[in-house]
Amino acid sequence: MDMKKRIHLELRNRTPPDVQELVLDNCRSNEGKIEGLSGEFVNLEFLSLINVGLASVLNLPKLPKLKKRSSNFMSTQYLPWSFYPQEMN
Repeated sequence: MDMKKRIHLELRNRTPPDVQELVLDNCRSNEGKIEGLSGEFVNLEFLSLINVGLASVLNLPKLPKLKKRSSNFMSTQYLPWSFYPQEMN
């Protein structure tokens, strides 16, 4: 399943601002990029992107309340600072 469709299913009749946790494990990224996740997820606290085939997180939107993320994206040394929760910055 592609990432956009998975996000739509995970919404479960909620709006993006209502979502605090989003698990996108094992869905397909588009050309190794995050797709379908927008800055509308202003209350997102947990994001899991395990086994989604990411090559880049450069198009990851700002997620101001993100506290925890889970990913097997190469190594954390390649992630931009904006991907880390604020407590880690």
